[in-house]
Amino acid sequence: MVKSRLSLKLFRSFTLIELLVVFSLISLFIGLGLAYYNDYNQRQKFNQEYERLYDVLFLAYKKSVSGDNSGYTSCSNFNGYRVSTVTNTQYQLRICCSSNCSSNSLLNSYNLPNNITIAPAPINITFKPLTGHTENSYTLTLSGPITKSITVNQIGKITKQ
Repeated sequence: MVKSRLSLKLFRSFTLIELLVVFSLISLFIGLGLAYYNDYNQRQKFNQEYERLYDVLFLAYKKSVSGDNSGYTSCSNFNGYRVSTVTNTQYQLRICCSSNCSSNSLLNSYNLPNNITIAPAPINITFKPLTGHTENSYTLTLSGPITKSITVNQIGKITKQ
């Protein structure tokens, strides 16, 4: 009899209810962690696209101010650089080779990932050579998990908001 009591004390274990509670809590924390991780990834993608749009605008401004049309021998009447929003998910960088930018060459096209849009679309922001000035002031708004704007004023100053 003494031997059987010792055997029972040595082999104590958790009950099924205790195991279910522990596994439920672990599953809950894993689920919350994944949700926050996905939200973090979406925000990072959005911030990356926001920075890329700013960089493209700044590149167009800098190339216009420097009068850089090197490598474009077919550009006889250089008239600056243009950033165009084609649709609410695509924008382009072009070099303007005529006075009204009707003859321009596509340098690069950028597509936004799912759930990120740009407004207004379509719009053309043309930076004039040597001054970087634009015809009007523009505000581009990127929408996704959050919303951020970039403003380009008439003297070509680009600001994040």
